[in-house]
Amino acid sequence: MVEVLTLVKAKSIFMSEGMIVRTVINTAVVSGLAVLVAGCTVSPELMETLNTPPMARGALLESEEIRSFTFPKQDYDGKPVTRSDIQAAIERSFINESKFDPLQRGRPVGCAGSRIPTLTRGVMFGFDDADQRQFNRDMPSIFEARYQNYTRYGTANVVQGSSINIEFAVDYGETDDQYTASFRLWRPASEKNSTSFDPSCGRINPLGTVEEIQADAVGAITKMNPAIVRRKLISGELDVPFPSESVAASFTRFWDELPAREVVASFGSEAGKLPADGATYSVELNKITHPVHITVYPYRDGSKVVYNANYGYEMTGSGDMTYSEDGIAAIEEAIRDVAFD
Repeated sequence: MVEVLTLVKAKSIFMSEGMIVRTVINTAVVSGLAVLVAGCTVSPELMETLNTPPMARGALLESEEIRSFTFPKQDYDGKPVTRSDIQAAIERSFINESKFDPLQRGRPVGCAGSRIPTLTRGVMFGFDDADQRQFNRDMPSIFEARYQNYTRYGTANVVQGSSINIEFAVDYGETDDQYTASFRLWRPASEKNSTSFDPSCGRINPLGTVEEIQADAVGAITKMNPAIVRRKLISGELDVPFPSESVAASFTRFWDELPAREVVASFGSEAGKLPADGATYSVELNKITHPVHITVYPYRDGSKVVYNANYGYEMTGSGDMTYSEDGIAAIEEAIRDVAFD
């Protein structure tokens, strides 16, 4: 399964005096909005806006806030949190809460004929800050989700199927020690059709109705709890009264070893500090995976265990930081338990 992120141009037109003219939303889309918020808390003011005909508003629906997230400005070691960190955390959390899979491509099943198309199915999603870079720093970021199900033959421009797209505006703010990211509906879900019939595969249905797609996207944002994971390298050593071969075997028996290609990714800039020998294991504590590099040497009548653990902690969208000395102590205790088994 391949996760695909997209940057999509926000369709805003700037007039000479800074006004923004946006496309009027389709009346049929607005009429279905009462369905989208099942299970979500919506104020009477927002519901009134949703039920107002688009021409009466004279502009694209810009709802009140759906959800707001708050992140610390820096981690435990004082390293800054960036907007990219926040956006990546939101993207990961969005797809975890959506009932649809991330976008993937492959050969469709059940098709007949001499030419078999490529099937594109799932959710393509991501942020776009183009207007902020090109026009005005006060413009919001646009978070778009495209729920796609279509086939294509080679590089042809014509596709068979549909894409239901929805956009959210994300407004950023800050205090002395925190950043905020607030979501509101920007462009309600709408379907973009080419043709719904493939000559080799037959009819291709959308992933869902416009109302179902909008309910999924709004529901994912309402439920998600994005978190930025940061790490701190913890190093130490233990003297163990057992032969080095048996101690090393204990770590292999109890823990899952990481492939060599994942070691650098797991330790990042700290990877260069690891000993050349030894093995790296994946240890899960408190729902976070912590990579632990272990090297065992013969030492006197027993062995010496040298460890480097990349302790992970979260900075959540509720403004909390899960770093704790107890968490570090738990990792060191887990290393000791295996070494002395």
